[in-house]
Amino acid sequence: MREIPITDDEKQDFSIDANGESIEIKVRYNAVISQWSMSVVGQQDGMVLATGLTIMDTIRPYNFTVYSNNKTGVSPHNYDDFSGGNYSLILLERDDMIKVRGYDVS
Repeated sequence: MREIPITDDEKQDFSIDANGESIEIKVRYNAVISQWSMSVVGQQDGMVLATGLTIMDTIRPYNFTVYSNNKTGVSPHNYDDFSGGNYSLILLERDDMIKVRGYDVS
């Protein structure tokens, strides 16, 4: 399990490594509706970044979740919620997902 750094930029494109696989990620902030969203390129588009939810609905050996560091239970809605430390985007890697699911996937 590790934190994925999110800045306060409204448009962010980057790659991370998960279990030897390069994952392209697009993170967007929509100021009109005060909402963060994330796409995993080629796998799942437009996932809302909401507190406490496991984000991807596809069977992968990794997943993402949003943690509320301030423990309000409210989803991130300000442009600086991640960069200000109120929320963290967490990558759950293979070992973490085995604990969550109780089995491995490839």
